[in-house]
Amino acid sequence: MRNVIIQSIRVYVLLGLFLFVCCKEEKRDLSLNFISDYKIPLRSGGLSMIPDWKIVNYNNESYFAYHHVYDHHIEVYDLYKKEFSYKIPYETEGPDKIRLLDFDLFEDKVILVGRNNIMLVNKEGQVLRKYSNYPNKENSLRGIEYDEYSIRIGNNLRGDVDYIDAENQFVYTPIFREDISALEEAFFQTQVLAYQLDMNEGNTRPLNISYPDDSEQYGVLSTSHFFSSYLLPYLCLAENRYIFYNFPFSSFVGKYDIEAGRVERSAAINSKFTSNAISPFSEDLSKREGIRRMLNKEVSFGPVVHDPYQSLCYRKHLGTKEEDKEDIPQYFTVFDERLNKKGEVKLPEHLSRFNYAPTKEGIYFSLAAGYNPSEDTIYLKLYELKQ
Repeated sequence: MRNVIIQSIRVYVLLGLFLFVCCKEEKRDLSLNFISDYKIPLRSGGLSMIPDWKIVNYNNESYFAYHHVYDHHIEVYDLYKKEFSYKIPYETEGPDKIRLLDFDLFEDKVILVGRNNIMLVNKEGQVLRKYSNYPNKENSLRGIEYDEYSIRIGNNLRGDVDYIDAENQFVYTPIFREDISALEEAFFQTQVLAYQLDMNEGNTRPLNISYPDDSEQYGVLSTSHFFSSYLLPYLCLAENRYIFYNFPFSSFVGKYDIEAGRVERSAAINSKFTSNAISPFSEDLSKREGIRRMLNKEVSFGPVVHDPYQSLCYRKHLGTKEEDKEDIPQYFTVFDERLNKKGEVKLPEHLSRFNYAPTKEGIYFSLAAGYNPSEDTIYLKLYELKQ
């Protein structure tokens, strides 16, 4: 009789565990529900002049800002009034010139990230401080175990990546090691892949971020100027306390504690729709066949985007191109701050691969090329995440 009772208890425990797992999986079903269209008429030029945009928040206000590449300024609009607020000019000639790639702003503080330098300016564009992206006697990074390197923004210049803290005037950028080839295994044993620059004091601090295991198989990406940026980490600043980091070549995500100076946790946040890493290949990436395979037949993971309003993280990634389709499918993964996956959806074809931004109202997505009804107006789609 006692054995029968024990066996019955075991059955109920196993059944309970089964139901718990099933319910947990069921909670992973989520959807992105369309709320409304959003549009801002441009003051000048057209969409071809706007490589990226971002939404910035300060003083309980939200602003839509973009880089006007031909008129060489940053244009800022009130997000909800849909009205022009101000513009920030920058120099393209002379001692304060900058080849602008990205920016962030907070009140009267503006940080400009360029190809060769990083600047702190005011709203009038006056340069307050500037730093070179290349090491020299006056400007070298402390805590780096190698002498030859460059500060490379890589794919972080996309508008959806948040690696600049304009409020506290810090910039977090990747470092690309140049004293050895990425085809050598030692390249992937590097312990510092990024650093923190204090724009106020000029101090630098290494971030002890390293490659995930088995990354050396991707060294071949360095043979292509275009795909070498895949070896640079995406850096996502969260709450000015953590850095979520990941790479285009796999589903790996890490969470770095800035104050503690260590990786708090990491995980492979896998897709249910696609493969979760670039597969080994032998094609020459300097030739058309290799490039075509990388663009159409391999997955590519985008950066982590932190949503402070929902305490969640998002990541887009591209699947493989289907034979009868012109567009490459893209997927949207949701996970919490402890790197527990919450769900994943396939995104509509009309949404852009790049810009999107979480706000209090929901998530703004930009339209893909060819889907904008007008060249002189920016159109966005606002979606609500339902779990």
